[in-house]
Amino acid sequence: MENNCEPVRLLTREEAAALLHATPKTLANWHSSGVGPPAVKISGFIRYEEPAFYAWYHANKEVAA
Repeated sequence: MENNCEPVRLLTREEAAALLHATPKTLANWHSSGVGPPAVKISGFIRYEEPAFYAWYHANKEVAA
């Protein structure tokens, strides 16, 4: 287990979906398929650590032609 005491903002599935202009159900489907932003489960709730979410976003975005 990582021992990092730095606070990290956690995004809810709804917040992450809104940032991607997607639905929470889309993120749930991605999660169950093993794609999409990395998620953590805390007390039974899926959350997205903000730095990891934005790293995934920048690594996976494509420039529209």
